[in-house]
Parts: sequence; structure tokens; C-alpha cells
Amino acid sequence: MAAFITAMIPDLTLLHFRNTTEAGATWASRDKGLHGKLRPGVCYSILDVINSRHQRILVGVRLQQIAGRDKKVDIKPFIIERLPTAILPTHILTEQVEERQARVISLNDLKDQMDAIEGVQFKEFNSITDYHAQLFELGIIPKRFRSSSDRRKFYRLIEGFFIRWNFQRYYAFIT
Repeated sequence: MAAFITAMIPDLTLLHFRNTTEAGATWASRDKGLHGKLRPGVCYSILDVINSRHQRILVGVRLQQIAGRDKKVDIKPFIIERLPTAILPTHILTEQVEERQARVISLNDLKDQMDAIEGVQFKEFNSITDYHAQLFELGIIPKRFRSSSDRRKFYRLIEGFFIRWNFQRYYAFIT
């Protein structure tokens, strides 16, 4: 659930995920943000989508802990278009180190890898607004989000959907 919501709405002001083990925890020990859910290094949250125009699009974010006491996370939204269906997201996000070990690649390495595949488009976004505008243009989200209030409403809608229908068992995504 957290990976799906983060890829759809990469807004740190909205993303608060409570751990299931927090029931008896003190307020000081709780980490409702993404920082406590990530390990050091690069992490991705990707959705592999086929839109109504039958286009395969990978939408997602690169997540990375920022060192320091503030427990912050750097989020970088991106979109990959026209990736051949034979290429799995795990194949482009990782590189094999040993027979049974893989390493998550950096966003720059991912961009270079996508540039090397003919016809594939890789787009990075510096703002959530630009990212959501592109998601709307591609038919992935139902409405153009013009403000943080629009994002907040969509976040609550998705969060409520997950809670009600336990969507996790019906949708697979990569983190």
C-alpha cells in the first residue's frame, strides 16, 4: 500500500504510514514517515501501467534517505514510456552482482540505461505538480491536480480504498 501511494502521490506532507507494531509504542519511538521504512541507499516505488491507449508506462519515484537527525527522504518522480513489454521492471532497476545477489542502481544509471534503448523515453520531474500533470495527460490519474488540496483529496480517496478493499492482494508493484 505504501509503495503504491508513494508512486501516485509523492508528497511528503501527505505520506504518513503507521507501522502495525506501533500500537503500544510511545510517541517518541514512532516514525510515521518514509524514513523509517527505508534502508540506506536507493529505493524505487514503481507502477507498471497500461493506460486506455494501450501504452505501457512505468511511473514511480526514487526514494533515498537523507543523512541527519531530521529523518528526511529525497523523492524524485519519473516516468518511463515505450519500454518493451519483454523488459521487466526488476531488470532495469537492479544489476546482478553475484549469481544470487543484485544491487539497486542509481537514478542516473537508470536514465543512462533507458537512453540506450531505442524509442524509450525517460522523464524526471522537479515538482509534484509537473509529475501529476503528465500522469493526467497519460490517463493514469482521473483529474488534473491544481493544488495541494486536490492532492490531499486524492490521497484520502486512495487511502480509503486500500483500507476498505485490501487492494494489496490484487495489485503487484516493485519496491
